[in-house]
Amino acid sequence: MLFSVMNTIKSALQIDPQLKSLDKEVLLAHVLKVDRSYLIAHNERELINSEFALYQDLLARRKNNEPIAYIVGSKEFYGRNFVVNNHTLIPRPESEHLIDHLKTIYHIEDEISILDVGTGTGCLAITAALEFPNSQVTAIELYPQTVEVARTNNLALCTSKLVTIIESDLLSALPAAAYFDCILANLPYICQDSADVGAETSQYEPTQALYSGKDGLDHYRLLFTQLADRHLPFKNLICEIGLDQSRSIQQLAKAVLGKEGNVYNDLADKPRIFVFTN
Repeated sequence: MLFSVMNTIKSALQIDPQLKSLDKEVLLAHVLKVDRSYLIAHNERELINSEFALYQDLLARRKNNEPIAYIVGSKEFYGRNFVVNNHTLIPRPESEHLIDHLKTIYHIEDEISILDVGTGTGCLAITAALEFPNSQVTAIELYPQTVEVARTNNLALCTSKLVTIIESDLLSALPAAAYFDCILANLPYICQDSADVGAETSQYEPTQALYSGKDGLDHYRLLFTQLADRHLPFKNLICEIGLDQSRSIQQLAKAVLGKEGNVYNDLADKPRIFVFTN
């Protein structure tokens, strides 16, 4: 049996109205290897049986709360598509604010050295390298399977100059003489017993990329301690934090690094970015 694209979407909506039309369009476009606008412009396009069967399989995965990014294997970040899988945290729009804030400190032509701690997909490190073409960017990541994803994205997107990617437990594998103008960090910051984590995230995204002890600050506590113990020279540290962690991370910075630093709001006017300047 043949189905038109739009009829297939309508049929799926009738079968399970809980599935969003947008999700169905994204998945069908992925199956057909077209963009979503094609579905509207060519709604007479007929699906062969194998295409429709695959589409139904993807809808079933989505019905089970699997994130769209994992189903299609990519996620857009700062206007670029990054490969993702279940070994990586899915890049969030909120994390783009770290790059935005980096641009308030440095000019895009500056020759700066940047370190991305806990790089995951590599989205922050690679974006920084592309937005600051004269920079030298290093990214560190603990988990080997996640490192492989970051390297895949590095090769695909950084065609002129690659990011240096190091497998490391935070700063432990960095050379003793390392120096960075700026350190970026989007480390896990969710409290271990948080009830605010959605089903998509809790069921599918890697636990080690989400949770960080009772107060959500264990990873930042360790990072700050390593910075202090290693006397690693840097000028600016830019971190993403949870919405209720402003005061606690400032107190942590004061205790470990000697001063509080500042917290900045995102475009939704919510405290999101912690900045420490030496």
